[in-house]
Amino acid sequence: MDLIRTVEGLREQGQLGPTAGAFGAPDEVLLLSTGPASHLAKHSMIARPPRRRAVVRQPLSETSVVDQSNPLQAEPAWNTEGELNATVQAWSDGSWHDLQQVSAPTLDDLMRTLNDVMLDQQPFVTHVEGWPQRPFLSGAFAYDLVQWTQPIRVQHVPDFDALLAVFWSVDGALLIDHASGQSHRLHVNGDAWAEHVEPAEARVTPGPVVQHAALESSMDDAKHAEAIESVKQAIVDGRMYQVNIGRRWTGSLGDEPWDVMTVARGKPRPLQPAWTWAPDL
Repeated sequence: MDLIRTVEGLREQGQLGPTAGAFGAPDEVLLLSTGPASHLAKHSMIARPPRRRAVVRQPLSETSVVDQSNPLQAEPAWNTEGELNATVQAWSDGSWHDLQQVSAPTLDDLMRTLNDVMLDQQPFVTHVEGWPQRPFLSGAFAYDLVQWTQPIRVQHVPDFDALLAVFWSVDGALLIDHASGQSHRLHVNGDAWAEHVEPAEARVTPGPVVQHAALESSMDDAKHAEAIESVKQAIVDGRMYQVNIGRRWTGSLGDEPWDVMTVARGKPRPLQPAWTWAPDL
């Protein structure tokens, strides 16, 4: 089954994305795999238009002291960040509305709280092996959430109010079985979306336009090489096990973000690439 075309067909039918206002928000949560079918790639998931989500942003820093520690010299700064806050929202009358604020000292504690606050305990009408039997959370996380998963002070934190994560309540989904090619619907009782959603007919979708835009780098090659040597020496000295160097290249995107997903067509990708989309964030 052509997964990219299936998603695009659901949009055309008013079952997904900006056209799906009768069922929920335009936000999209997809887990897409192009196989081959195995224990690593049994299904792909296209979540129904969400009706609840939680938005997590970077809080205001509690300290203004510049951290002079150097982990490469065995000088890590240990620290426990303050509360991690999330705004729970509901989709109503064409927009997201704040319901409540929830807080927790760690990411796992926050997820447990959101599980209790956001999710409908009503079971799915249909059970599919390997999938939850009731609504569940799915989301997009920034690496900066390490501030609430490890007791180490992060030297370069995001700006205040920067987006860190979005959690969506998945209370329905279209599942594609890669072994059989069949589709299954996860839904609670009385969900009108599940009564209408159908995979679209296959058709050829053009791939992304190849453009060579000018790129800007966060460091030049010389500084990159210097950083690599510093990390290598710290590993040799036994102070570090592994370090990822954060060099970033930025530039304009010639296509719509979704168009990039079309490169997955016809290419084996057992580990699922995720597509999450919140047009208002």
